[in-house]
Amino acid sequence: MKDYTIKTIPGVITRYALHYNGQHVFSGPDRAAVEAMRDQSEAARAYCDDDFYIAYVEAIYFTEAGEDSEIDPEAPLSESSRESIREDCDAFQREHAALLAQAYAVDGYTPAQAGHDYWLTRNGHGAGFWDRGLGPVGDALSRAARDAGSVDVYQNDAGELEA
Repeated sequence: MKDYTIKTIPGVITRYALHYNGQHVFSGPDRAAVEAMRDQSEAARAYCDDDFYIAYVEAIYFTEAGEDSEIDPEAPLSESSRESIREDCDAFQREHAALLAQAYAVDGYTPAQAGHDYWLTRNGHGAGFWDRGLGPVGDALSRAARDAGSVDVYQNDAGELEA
């Protein structure tokens, strides 16, 4: 956990921010949720040290698990989900390498942001590739993500997250 830090952001509502190597990953008003996100990020990084994949997994937990969900934010990903997510992320990056390279040429846009955007866009979360200032490249990546189809997420009988 040496690369992860959790910072308290004081204010009317105290918030907590998770950073990895100085870059913001996640923030929220519930320290336990931020700690759970850190744990899921570490687990993803232990499985595959690809920033696109890790951010995709983080986005799953960000949108699907927590206080307003039936999915426990501390539920680990099932082995089959880790494998299928990695295959899916690898395929998307391979099939759309030219578009992603153009997106990465935009100042500040990273593979981690692309992984996050892939999850958000394909599942219709109201944010994603099209609203990053990537112009026609963002539009094309949005179409590709939507064409990949949405993904259902649930917690199995063993308490693991399936995606």
